[in-house]
Amino acid sequence: SEGFMHCSTAEQIDWVANTFFAGQADLLLLWIEGDRLRSRLQYDEVAGVPVANRFPHVYGPLNLDAVVRAVPLHPNAEGRFVDVATG
Repeated sequence: SEGFMHCSTAEQIDWVANTFFAGQADLLLLWIEGDRLRSRLQYDEVAGVPVANRFPHVYGPLNLDAVVRAVPLHPNAEGRFVDVATG
């Protein structure tokens, strides 16, 4: 409905997962290779977000060959996501 797909850098994944999906266990994390995207990738500021850097957004459809890995994302026993990008 916003015209783009919300994405995160590896450094932003824990914050996004804990802010918007804490305790949710049915998540799938897609690792996307930006150089393979056919749609426009743009880094935008997000108002009210306490993260200093910009968030990547994909403006258009996601071509499946840009997805290099898909990983089930599970919270820990406290319902939090910790070190998702490295763990």
